[in-house]
Amino acid sequence: MTDEEGRFFLCVDANEELETEIKHKDYHPYSRIFPVPEWDNATFFELKIFLDPLFKLPVYSEIIEPDSPTFISRLKPKSGKKDQFVLYFDFDKTDPKTESLENFNQFITAHFAEREPAFIEIIGFSDQQGGDAYNVELSEKRAEAVGVYLKQKGIMVDDIRLEGKGKNQSDEANWKNRKVEVIVYLSE
Repeated sequence: MTDEEGRFFLCVDANEELETEIKHKDYHPYSRIFPVPEWDNATFFELKIFLDPLFKLPVYSEIIEPDSPTFISRLKPKSGKKDQFVLYFDFDKTDPKTESLENFNQFITAHFAEREPAFIEIIGFSDQQGGDAYNVELSEKRAEAVGVYLKQKGIMVDDIRLEGKGKNQSDEANWKNRKVEVIVYLSE
């Protein structure tokens, strides 16, 4: 079990070997034997383990040419009322925090009661910890989880865009960067 920063603590005898084996459904299997040196015990002996994620590229069902009307319409800002909501996530998680979901339910009720959305953008982000490829995948999974949640709540929309941007390059605290932004354009 790790803390929110992905760290864990072990007590190991010096001048011994630490045999590690890590298996997780989202990563390639990892095993290695680390020699444990002798040290003064006044400081932590840091051991970095870098896991290799099973990165899966998104599957696209059609090719959209850059000059096609479909491509161009997706780049144009949508008309109508625009509003935004941000959901926050725990470290390395793809399900939103409970408090975020409760507030999101209120947002859904307030915005979709009278008008259906014309277009929804769901953009996922991660904090700056970990590798780029892993964070892009994590942010995509977060965006997808919010899209699935909207569908389960009965929100139907013909035009939706899901995107995972990976690391959010901001100076805010890590917890504020673990987020999904939902931008809703309501029909006029």
